[in-house]
Amino acid sequence: MPRNGSGTMSLPNTISSGQTISASPVQANFSDIASEITGSLPRDGQAAMTGQLKGSSGTVSAPGLSFSADTDTGFYRKASNTMGIVAGGAEVGTIGESGLADANAFAIVGMPPGVILPYGATTAPAGWVRANGRTIGSASSGGTERANADTSALFTFLWTNYGDSVCAVSSGRGASAAADYAANKTITLPDLRGRGLFGLDDMGNSAAGRLGSVITSQTTNGASGGTETHTLTEAQLPGHTHGAGTLSANADGGHTHTVSGGITAGSGGTTATSGANTVPLGANAISVTGGSHTHTIGGATASTGSGAAHSNMPPAFLTTFIIKL
Repeated sequence: MPRNGSGTMSLPNTISSGQTISASPVQANFSDIASEITGSLPRDGQAAMTGQLKGSSGTVSAPGLSFSADTDTGFYRKASNTMGIVAGGAEVGTIGESGLADANAFAIVGMPPGVILPYGATTAPAGWVRANGRTIGSASSGGTERANADTSALFTFLWTNYGDSVCAVSSGRGASAAADYAANKTITLPDLRGRGLFGLDDMGNSAAGRLGSVITSQTTNGASGGTETHTLTEAQLPGHTHGAGTLSANADGGHTHTVSGGITAGSGGTTATSGANTVPLGANAISVTGGSHTHTIGGATASTGSGAAHSNMPPAFLTTFIIKL
């Protein structure tokens, strides 16, 4: 605009008829016009900005960057390093240091509180905590994993979906999650240290019967079970047999049995008959040589094995489980 701000050039009023007008009285006006033309943007967008486009912070009802036909939809500055996304005068999301988030700026859009994911570091990223059995709560709660106002949504989620056997509330549960949170109580996070994740046996369908008796509450959210090692019982051994074997005498079957006092001769006799063998009398102890035959041995075989427990661990890759605030 010209320097006088009236929309017209400021010419000196002392010019009389026939007087030649020099450039100096109006030079400043044309300099202003030239500057405005040089610094302006064409409406058709053919030229690019050479500096930042700056606007007011705005509000939810009147965002600093909006549209001529829709003035309550756009973007506003919600807080330091945080931009609010507005539609129809209502905040629907934020863009901040943690990325794109919902209206509470605590959860990635489309990912509600309570989502559990494996994560390749030992600490949790912004907006998440580790599912390590520690506690969360308000800034005054003394939560051991996180004590901050951004834990409210996850606190409510855990309070609603898990019982005290999984997610215990300090000093007991009150009337509601909101009441317990306001009372600065803590709630215990799911403890996935050294555990794998399995699906509930039903998940809204009929029970599949795939978890067996290892987990007694197969359809209870947060139930756990299993063991690192297992000792087999006799009933769990596969069916099998032990061969007792057959003992034979020497190669031709001939061998000797010694009989003590087992045979009595008749009067005046010189021999006695026992089975198929005829032996001379005389001594109390006699030797009998039998034909080829076998002996079958029965009874229990010798014990072997230690009965030690064996590992139940499948091939594993360790990571950190995180849960969304």
